Amino acid sequence: MPILEAEVQKSFKPLTKRLDNVKLIYYLRYESVRLQTQDGSASTIHAKYNLKSILKKKKPSRSSLVKRLDSEFSKYIRQRFAVRGKARCFTCGKIDHWKNLQCGHFQSRKHYSTRWNPQNCQVQCVKCNIFRQGEQFIFGKELDKKYGIGTAKELHLESLKTVKLSNVDLQEQIKYYKDLNKTL
Repeated sequence: MPILEAEVQKSFKPLTKRLDNVKLIYYLRYESVRLQTQDGSASTIHAKYNLKSILKKKKPSRSSLVKRLDSEFSKYIRQRFAVRGKARCFTCGKIDHWKNLQCGHFQSRKHYSTRWNPQNCQVQCVKCNIFRQGEQFIFGKELDKKYGIGTAKELHLESLKTVKLSNVDLQEQIKYYKDLNKTL
């Protein structure tokens, strides 16, 4: 039984959205899809290429969203106080290019309530962040100097709270920090 063109067009909207400037021509016996681009060239996708995977837009996994947010947030932290590409380590004062420095956390990254808090995260050199385990005592003293007495304690109390961010929240934060990084 042949499929009506209107049904085919309706059922393959995701394909049209996913592939830029591509128009679905016809679908024949569940074996192939004929596509036409704006410039007039046509191509056929056969069933052996698993049409379902082509049509289905894959949602990003939670871990990939967290990884992308970590990356964008880290770039923001390392660039926010950089002058001509140079930034200063928060704990030892070493000056280096922001790409050679790291995003150090006062409270561990395992605490989602403070993981992406700009006060909790500061620029640190590899020596302080990795080899000296973040220099937490000096980090706390510097936080209190910069943001006011009691900031380190407030961050500690904040880290004890349980926070569950949805995938939508993570995607919004990724977009926010991407846009912010473009302005730096």
